[in-house]
Amino acid sequence: MTLDDAKKKLKCSKSKQLAALLDISPEAVSQWNPACIPKRREYEVLEKALLLGNQHDQNVTSMSDCANIQN
Repeated sequence: MTLDDAKKKLKCSKSKQLAALLDISPEAVSQWNPACIPKRREYEVLEKALLLGNQHDQNVTSMSDCANIQN
């Protein structure tokens, strides 16, 4: 999942908003690879999207789709 995908799923226009929804610092989000966010955060985005009712395309990327394996 890209950073832009995560923002779209949670209807955020800024990384700062995304960070607030995930209860993490904006600095943490700024360290993510924009092409592929950390797997743990991807699951959190999907879970939060479900809780907020943003249920479109809830697929998790496979490890082969994403070279970023940071936590």
